[in-house]
Amino acid sequence: MPSLNKRAVDAIEPRATEFFTGDESIPDFGLRVISSGRKSLGAQYRAGQHP
Repeated sequence: MPSLNKRAVDAIEPRATEFFTGDESIPDFGLRVISSGRKSLGAQYRAGQHP
């Protein structure tokens, strides 16, 4: 996904299950969307993984 600006975030539609879509310019940063349509920005990280 390209940069997460307001227009891009508003255009993302919810799906049956929650999903995370990343910002291409900031590694591991993105948008989480749940099935109700609620959206939240945040970082995705897994403990023990190194870049």
